[in-house]
Amino acid sequence: MKRERSVRYEICVICGKEWNVPKDLRLPPSGYICPHCSSKERSRDRGGAT
Repeated sequence: MKRERSVRYEICVICGKEWNVPKDLRLPPSGYICPHCSSKERSRDRGGAT
């Protein structure tokens, strides 16, 4: 994968995939959770499909 110099990359703690994120994003101590995994977590919390 070609990396952009002006972008910051983080690894999702759930799926392990690499995502580009805003440079000023403040991460919680538990680590970065990507939009895909956080969407699945919200759906599960509301009683939706996994």
